[in-house]
Amino acid sequence: MTGAPSVKDLLRMDAAQIAALYARAATPSLQELDGDYDGTLLRAQILPLRRTIGLAAVNRPWLPWKGKVFFRTPGARGKGGNRWATWRSARTIWPFETAVVPSRFGGGPAVLVDYDVPGNPLWLRRGVFDELKKLDDGLYLGMGGIGPGGAGPRRAIAFSWALTRA
Repeated sequence: MTGAPSVKDLLRMDAAQIAALYARAATPSLQELDGDYDGTLLRAQILPLRRTIGLAAVNRPWLPWKGKVFFRTPGARGKGGNRWATWRSARTIWPFETAVVPSRFGGGPAVLVDYDVPGNPLWLRRGVFDELKKLDDGLYLGMGGIGPGGAGPRRAIAFSWALTRA
């Protein structure tokens, strides 16, 4: 592979390759993220089992999770929501705020996708942690964790995904 990877390249990578790519990826600006993105889940690692699984089976067009929508807002923090589509309707749920922070997954700063906002269920506010880096114009790589403490040492699942402009 030469140059920036494609989503297909990312799907073929193992968890260690994705983590290394993420560590050296650039930090996107909050302004450039403005808009609607399609999501492709790449890998998940069930940490108590130390087993990594590919997520090709969940990347079906009929499944509801489609990505994220970032909303432009003035100031240092942006807003957005996860985009879900069922039948002919699409909506954003699970609102989030964004900020540029030191990455918990390595390398330089990343864009935090913070679900600890009013209106989200407590399990999401306290248990999910996402961040995002830029691979190329229009291609972003995300890393996250689920479990008590989000991406901390007690997380139960770690995962990665790719975002592309919708």
